[in-house]
Amino acid sequence: MANITVVGAGGVGAQTLLELSNASTRHTINVIDRDVVEESGLARQRLYTKSDVGKLKAHAAQERLGVHGIDAHLNEDNADELLKGADAVLDCTDNWQTRCAMNAWALKTKKPWVFTSAIRDESMATTLAPQTPCFVCWNPEPKTPRSCRIEGIREETTRIAAQTQVQELRQLLQKKPRLAGVLQYTNATTKTCATTRIKKNPNCPACVKKTFQTPKTNAALLCGDGEYLFETGVSFTKDALSSLNPKPFGDVMKIRFRKGELVVFSTGRILSRGLSQRQAEAAVEHIKQKQEN
Repeated sequence: MANITVVGAGGVGAQTLLELSNASTRHTINVIDRDVVEESGLARQRLYTKSDVGKLKAHAAQERLGVHGIDAHLNEDNADELLKGADAVLDCTDNWQTRCAMNAWALKTKKPWVFTSAIRDESMATTLAPQTPCFVCWNPEPKTPRSCRIEGIREETTRIAAQTQVQELRQLLQKKPRLAGVLQYTNATTKTCATTRIKKNPNCPACVKKTFQTPKTNAALLCGDGEYLFETGVSFTKDALSSLNPKPFGDVMKIRFRKGELVVFSTGRILSRGLSQRQAEAAVEHIKQKQEN
């Protein structure tokens, strides 16, 4: 029985967890996610129901499927701890920094991971393993992520992406990965599929020169309409932030700031939406000062 870790329990991740739960072969499944269930996402995240709105996604998935849910944002500082013991990792996340953390862990441990992304009617997947080019070979720098909130994503797209990922996991565990070093593109509308071989960068700073470091930033840019994630290291309480009029929302608090919104987690994460990075940084610093004072 393999130990599998799914990173991300949003559109693709929720469907991947459902696919894994329906698979005939049983594995130990861990899921790492940093977000909460929102009503606006229920249409494309069939794992959750209205009764889950406001719950941490990792905990909601654990309650629904019996997987081991971990409420955290995976990064280079905690990847070794959170991914410890995993035989393979399924990437269902939405940002470059997290994927770089998975890449660094995979290079260090010589374990494989299956990259997956999806938006609108398009999905991509590949297996990154010790013998293949690594993620940084073809993604050396961060790019502004396309937003599912703006461009949308079809339910059929997430289903195809999840099915592709779980099928590849099955073959990977049999040591016959079909997509090792091969990037597969699938279009849910035209029902077409194409592949291209990923070329290894002979000067890759990650897998060849081993000098690559993810740029340090206090604001991770996410796939969303001006979404940034901050790890403050501060534990937040409603009483300390009362002057900011926080609204309880299940396991978190929400605070309006200008035309945007801040989702505040008691563990110290703050997710900003609808704000520029500068506005979000100012708001986060203000919230930290309120808590510390």
